[in-house]
Amino acid sequence: MDSSGLGTLVSVNVTVSRKGGRTALVNAGAHIRNLLILGRLMTVFETYNSEEEGILALTSEES
Repeated sequence: MDSSGLGTLVSVNVTVSRKGGRTALVNAGAHIRNLLILGRLMTVFETYNSEEEGILALTSEES
């Protein structure tokens, strides 16, 4: 992934947030996590190690 990919993720996050939704990254590899850290975006995205973990976290917080 490069800066264009990060830009797309940020754009999607903004669009979804404006509509009251949430985005999350699942099973992001070391390269992606490093890019998020370097871009100071780790606090922007919720990250989960597995799809199951992400779904559980996102649905339990909606209740």
